[in-house]
Amino acid sequence: MQYVQLLECSSTLGNCCNDYGLITIIDITRKIFDLIQLVVPILLIVMITVQLVKMVVNPDDKKDTKKLINKVIATFICFFLPVIADVVVGLLPNNFKMSSCWENAKISREISANSPLVYIKVTDRDPYAIVSDASGYDKGDEKEYGDPDSGLGGGSSSSGGGSSSSTVTGTGAQRLISVAAAEIGNHESNGTHAKYESYSGLDTSQPWCAAFVTWCAGQAGFIQAGIIPSYVGCSAGAAWFQNKGRFHLEGSGYTPQPGDIVFYGAGGSQHTGIVERADANNIYTIEGNTSCEGAAQNQCGGSDGVSRKTRPRHTGYVFGYGTPAY
Repeated sequence: MQYVQLLECSSTLGNCCNDYGLITIIDITRKIFDLIQLVVPILLIVMITVQLVKMVVNPDDKKDTKKLINKVIATFICFFLPVIADVVVGLLPNNFKMSSCWENAKISREISANSPLVYIKVTDRDPYAIVSDASGYDKGDEKEYGDPDSGLGGGSSSSGGGSSSSTVTGTGAQRLISVAAAEIGNHESNGTHAKYESYSGLDTSQPWCAAFVTWCAGQAGFIQAGIIPSYVGCSAGAAWFQNKGRFHLEGSGYTPQPGDIVFYGAGGSQHTGIVERADANNIYTIEGNTSCEGAAQNQCGGSDGVSRKTRPRHTGYVFGYGTPAY
């Protein structure tokens, strides 16, 4: 009964597959099906070949014909096992969203494994089923967090809120980009970055790349519209888009669009930003809690800040893109 409760989607959390143990079981089941689909047909084909040889040697034996037909049918069933499983899962009630868990189990397990989540019983939660503890961050080594240049980083909790700014111009993706562009040059040395952390309920000892995206989305009105999540943990943001069916892995053939939310590192856990444009080789972004480049370099006084960045597009560096429903 507990698993049924965990499968039911939570509008507060913004995702459905939020139990690591459950999605691990689903992912292992999928792998077993893949193994069956690969190995068993090969064995059956070998057995069919042996059976054909026997029939050639003894053509009058009707039992061999029946065995041959049974093996051919079994081979076809093995090939179509994943399709059968998908159909069965699709027949489940919509409120369980099992098909989403089934399709995305591998990514969900990877994201959950990279998120320092603490499980709380359903009966004890108020109001969240899963919470994150961001108190463990140490300001002493800032490059340890939030920038893929360091090979580490990312936040671990999600919160936020606030109202949009009445002075923001533009619509859709350009509205978000205009908000972010106006913040370029804000940085840690003079404390102009603090408003992003404050907005998301953080203090100045914690990484703020996701808090920056959340702040921009809030000013543009997209948090309130429910098309961009309020998050300070990068993997939590990636999981939100994934479970909404609005996430594209880098390398899948998807072309990043202006206003997409990009996630870096394993499971999207290391860093995040806003896509301004893209080409075949690079994405051009606006990011917070990153080393400043170009026009922002002198403004940032040698500290991490808000800057335009050019990032190479390749898997293992860019995890994928959340696509808000502008």
